[in-house]
Amino acid sequence: MSDDARLVSVSTAHHADAYIASQKAALAALGGLGKLSPAWGMAFCGGRLDPTAAWRGLSEVLPGIPLIGGATPGIIAAPKVSYTGFECGLILFAQPLAPIHIISAQHMSRDPFAAGVFIGEQLQNSITHQDTIFLTYESMVSGRPALDGGSQLLRGLQHMLGQKMPRVLGSVLLGDIQVSNTFLFAGQHIAHDMAVAVVFPPQVQAHTTILHACYPVSTFLEVTRCEGPLLLELDGRPALDVLRHTAPNPGWNQPPPVPSVLATLGQKLGDPFAPYDEAAYVNHMVVGFDPDTGSVAVIEGDFAPGDQLQVMARDDRLIHESVGARTRALLDSLRGQELVFGLYVDCATRSSTFTGCDEDEADLVLAEFPPDFPLLGWYSAVEIGPVDQSSRPMNWTGVLSLFSFKEDLYG
Repeated sequence: MSDDARLVSVSTAHHADAYIASQKAALAALGGLGKLSPAWGMAFCGGRLDPTAAWRGLSEVLPGIPLIGGATPGIIAAPKVSYTGFECGLILFAQPLAPIHIISAQHMSRDPFAAGVFIGEQLQNSITHQDTIFLTYESMVSGRPALDGGSQLLRGLQHMLGQKMPRVLGSVLLGDIQVSNTFLFAGQHIAHDMAVAVVFPPQVQAHTTILHACYPVSTFLEVTRCEGPLLLELDGRPALDVLRHTAPNPGWNQPPPVPSVLATLGQKLGDPFAPYDEAAYVNHMVVGFDPDTGSVAVIEGDFAPGDQLQVMARDDRLIHESVGARTRALLDSLRGQELVFGLYVDCATRSSTFTGCDEDEADLVLAEFPPDFPLLGWYSAVEIGPVDQSSRPMNWTGVLSLFSFKEDLYG
């Protein structure tokens, strides 16, 4: 890496005291920029840390610097993944990489489509399809973090931007694997029930690969009736009956709510008869059901009547093979370009605490980079990334994005 790498600094810290953890991370990141002044940053803190104390530690070291991020079950950064809940991870950008815009929209739980429309209205006259947006949000329903709304948020954004719709990367915040808490850093303060969009600096462009490691284990099942994240009918039959037969799980026989993933459904984009390609699928996890209506609930609400879905199986061996191969393929495609930084948004259910694997797949991602390369990752509830020419919310997914200088400016 050249001296340009100093434009971006990544740091992590661990401590049971949120103020100490965040202050240590902020001091280390600031020191990593050398003499350059910080413009903005992305900060993520473990769900066991007090968000108010964490924010105080960050803002005292970085007064007036916009920070975007919030709660996470764990941090992915060199030398190793950590998910004790007491981590703080920070990626800090120097002034030459100041963002184009940082925009917030309220009332995510009430109307995520309107939140997307609001963000799109603010960007209409200053954005192109060549830009990249980072989008994150937090909302609570009945005292628990809401895991849907991302598809409506994106539809609102698309409604306003149309052909100007840029690449969107993003993360739905989650404090722990038990889905018990969350919080959002919204620039200059802690926020709730809000979405935040950052338009990355114009000098850089994103190159993204999607990591799934799921494969289909059923025939195509047509969505014949649905309401948002509720699938009411598949192939003209109650969705619950269909999945009980095609995706056996002892959880189907338990009284809801069931605290586990019951199944994963994937929508294959493009040619349905093309050879298997994990990156062609948008996967959503089934996390609930209603025996009275025969409906099942998926995390997001972007499946529609007429969509063809398949039950997907997760393969731990395939995960490890896919992560290494797809990360190396992305790096190979960028040889000769100046890489500035990287982000890895990883589904919390891919961590070894959930899968039971001896080795964490995110550590395999880190192993493909020099230890001093500024790459920050974190675990999320839902990942947003580009699939088949449009950005979609997904589950059981890793979204790895590497940013290079645009060739027309620095080539």
